[in-house]
Amino acid sequence: MNNLVEREYDYIKGSTAVKPSRKSIVTTPRRSKYNLRKVKKNANKKLKNQSIETRKNVLMTSVMIFCIGVMVITGDAKVYNMQQKVTEVDGQIKVAQETNEALRVKLLKFSSLQNIKNISENNLEMVVPNKSDIVKIDFSENYFANLENTNDEGNKTKKSLFSRFKDAFK
Repeated sequence: MNNLVEREYDYIKGSTAVKPSRKSIVTTPRRSKYNLRKVKKNANKKLKNQSIETRKNVLMTSVMIFCIGVMVITGDAKVYNMQQKVTEVDGQIKVAQETNEALRVKLLKFSSLQNIKNISENNLEMVVPNKSDIVKIDFSENYFANLENTNDEGNKTKKSLFSRFKDAFK
């Protein structure tokens, strides 16, 4: 009758040759109250430091995300302003091209020979000259040589008192 019966007690009835179960009693050294407080304090400090570090990391990450967001928004604002200026310049270019085209049309209109002839005859009362009305002058000769000498003589007689003293001391 090798019935193994386990009960609530610490002993076993019967043979345990097939499967012995032994109780091992491990004794842990008892810590003093001071050591227990110190260990708890260190554990609490570690938890506090870990929570502070995680808060720091979260805060740094959020600050970095905020800074990157501000830079992106600033860049987008610059691009938007530049795009707006480009649109304004394009509008000014179109207006300038339209005025250039209008001026070209006016220039072509007013530069026609028939229009020039009509304006000169009607508004300015000009007439086309005949061969008898034409006067030809040869400027190769000096016709005005006498006029230059008379002007120099007239200037000499009109000298002031100061210029006469100046000429006298030279």
